[in-house]
Amino acid sequence: MLWRAWSLVLLAVCAWGGEPERVRLQLNWFHQFQFAGIYAAELRGYFADEGLAVEIVERTPGLDPLQELSQGRAQFAIHDSGLILEWAKGRDVALVAVIMQRYPRVMLVHADSRYRTLADLISDPQARLLGPQPIGLELRLGLAALGRDPEEIFPRRRSVGDLERFAAREFDVLPAYVTNEPYRLRRLGVETRPLTVFEGNSELFFGDALVCRGDLWRSRPDLVHRLRRAVLRGWNWALDHPEQMVAAIRRQWPSAHQDQPEEILREEARVVAELINRTMVPLGTINRARLEAIAGSLRTAGQPALVRPDLIWIEPDPDDTWQRVLLFALAITGGASAGMVIAFWLLRRRFSALHAMHQHVLELAEGFCVFRATIEQGSRIVLESASPSIASVLGHPLSVYRKDPDQLLRQIYDDDRKAFIIAVQTAATTGEAWRHRFRLLHPEHERPRHLLIHALPRSEAGGGPAFDGLIIDLTAEAEANEALLETQRRLEAAQRHESLGLLASGIAHDFNNLLGAMRGNAELALLRLPPEHAARSALERVLKAADTAATLVRQILAYAGKGTIEVRSLDLVEECRVLADLLRHTVGSHIAIRVEPHGQPPPVLFDPAQLQQVLINLIVNAAEAYEGRPGTVTVRIARDEERPERVRLEVIDQGCGMDAETQRRIFEPFFTTKQHGHGLGLAAVHGICRASNAEIAVRSAPGVGTTFTVWLPVADRPPSTRTSSDIVPVRGQRRLLVADDDALMRETVQRMAEQLGYEVETAADGTQAEALLSDPARRYDIIVLDCVMPGRSGNELLRRLREQGDRRPVVLMTGFTEGASSATYDRYTRLLMKPFSKAMFARTLAIVQRDEPERDESDATFAALQRQTGEHRRQRPPS
Repeated sequence: MLWRAWSLVLLAVCAWGGEPERVRLQLNWFHQFQFAGIYAAELRGYFADEGLAVEIVERTPGLDPLQELSQGRAQFAIHDSGLILEWAKGRDVALVAVIMQRYPRVMLVHADSRYRTLADLISDPQARLLGPQPIGLELRLGLAALGRDPEEIFPRRRSVGDLERFAAREFDVLPAYVTNEPYRLRRLGVETRPLTVFEGNSELFFGDALVCRGDLWRSRPDLVHRLRRAVLRGWNWALDHPEQMVAAIRRQWPSAHQDQPEEILREEARVVAELINRTMVPLGTINRARLEAIAGSLRTAGQPALVRPDLIWIEPDPDDTWQRVLLFALAITGGASAGMVIAFWLLRRRFSALHAMHQHVLELAEGFCVFRATIEQGSRIVLESASPSIASVLGHPLSVYRKDPDQLLRQIYDDDRKAFIIAVQTAATTGEAWRHRFRLLHPEHERPRHLLIHALPRSEAGGGPAFDGLIIDLTAEAEANEALLETQRRLEAAQRHESLGLLASGIAHDFNNLLGAMRGNAELALLRLPPEHAARSALERVLKAADTAATLVRQILAYAGKGTIEVRSLDLVEECRVLADLLRHTVGSHIAIRVEPHGQPPPVLFDPAQLQQVLINLIVNAAEAYEGRPGTVTVRIARDEERPERVRLEVIDQGCGMDAETQRRIFEPFFTTKQHGHGLGLAAVHGICRASNAEIAVRSAPGVGTTFTVWLPVADRPPSTRTSSDIVPVRGQRRLLVADDDALMRETVQRMAEQLGYEVETAADGTQAEALLSDPARRYDIIVLDCVMPGRSGNELLRRLREQGDRRPVVLMTGFTEGASSATYDRYTRLLMKPFSKAMFARTLAIVQRDEPERDESDATFAALQRQTGEHRRQRPPS
């Protein structure tokens, strides 16, 4: 016994001070974030700190990690709760640390699957079932509770290519890890959910755990403790720095059996942090009661299970250490050298807490670097010495900067390099202390690091300028400050947007009244002129100017999020093709417009006029990006693979492109790069998308071209095939009451209605209209009300009528949607946007009198203005 303890001491001393001890760690899956803590321990030198050189081995298909331990090819491995079953089989494997406190194995079914529990599934044909390899504890217990044999239910185990076959619905169930397959399937457009496998406590089981050979645990507990310490340190660092670990895994540990896209590793990092759950349970915790509960559940289900307390890691007992040291001392009192070895062993064990504190201090020190340097040639910093943290702060070890003194200058951000050189030259000339902030490009970080250098001069006899200094990483503080400034900028932009919205709302009503009167009277006058009359062209220009002004107001309202939105199901491909044909003459013969649908995109839910405005702005802007050169504008339409509830519309050009600053401001109102632009086109597009449950993004580079991408919501019904010819003309004598506080608009509506064959009476405001409606001697078949009027508004009057049981048809006129209250809408009410044409007014009056009025497919709103603009040209003047 004494000689065995003596050998342990000698081995520990050798491990501490000699060459690194080589061990092999076998993973139970392919390289990925599931083992990030092990990779971090290697990357950060934690294994080296413990005197270990660890070979990390990726699992290959068909390999059994525990078999590698048993046959001596590996000293350590990764396993899970199934270790309890292995103990029952007599496996000599020690449990060192539990990494994942939650069980990651699941059985996936399609989101729309009729299966909810394992009992639902086992009646399915076996050809449509896939089993895991091996059968996990949860599934084993679930099948045992149903009295079924795993081999009978799952004769076929998962193999390469089964994920794609499951996505194609060749299988009803897929064994999976929550860290991996669910996200990969979502990228294929397949939504899934986990099957309820075990009706008991599914939180009972744990996931990945660090294990080792039993003989190693008994003969070399010091080695096991050292590797455990390094792995847990690695996991703490990996969970705190997921982005750096994702980059390191892709660079240093690529899998030979599975692709590792960056976005998949990021998703895996998020899920792994939830599985480890270190906020609730200290990292590495082994709960003996939990092990006994798992074993008890297995034995109840008729499964062999055993807990081996002698093969479970425990904290070293300081009192036991002292007893062993005393025993050693009594045995080797005659040997002075042996006494020194024992003293060293005691000091190391006794001050383990001090060593741990030292490690924490080292980790804190990784945020700054202490250096000693001289300045040569006026501005070149030559580093003489530096703390080891220089690698984490600047990106390279000291040897790199000593070999190439210009390496530091090359890493400094281009915009900061000149100021940095001036600061160094000033310090070298004056010999005074200097302090300077700069940005540095770090090889392990995508974004520049924000650093502060502070140096004090030191006297060097006969030498050049020399400094002792400190470099501090202030990236976190700088990025937090940038985020605060960005938030303030967005808040200011939101306040500007709100002010513009209030301004737009204020002017829209009055201005649209003026436009409505101008357009209506011009149209009425035009209808009375013969085709050859000289005044027709002048009136047509008035109509065109009124329509242009109405479009401008609509752009302002759309940007402010207050424009009219009357969504309906639309065939996006057909809309794009029709509009492309109309725009070919507008953009010029040197520009080709190509519409490219991919597959059969579903219909979208959008307002047709708003869609026209979005497409016109994007296509015309794309054509203008060629600056007079020949080119092609491509309109690409496809269902988004990652978000099937969206249709992706891309407008692509290879024109002049935009720099980053222009892209940042491209959707701001009144911002334009055109000589004669007003800066409202793309701002209106952005407002339309924001108000229509759509999204828009831009990707561009100078000289490369630009791609605008719009994601539109998918409609749940096919587009309407109704046309304007479906509307039945109004017949018979009908009386109208028209109420509008604007005299010009009131008179224009009256004249339109009279020309359509209605008898019309008018009211100057809501109060007068209410009095006329209350007069039993007056009979009105239809009521036309302006939404916003002094005294009593049209909305209020409509609400009172409906409360009194009055179901007469009502047409509400408004210049912007916020003027109308949707709470008052019913089957007898229609909304008509100002300005409108005579044809739109006639159509709205016809629709509102129907027994079964239209749903949202109606075009009796401002949405049809573009279609109606030229109708007066097709109408013959009265004889």
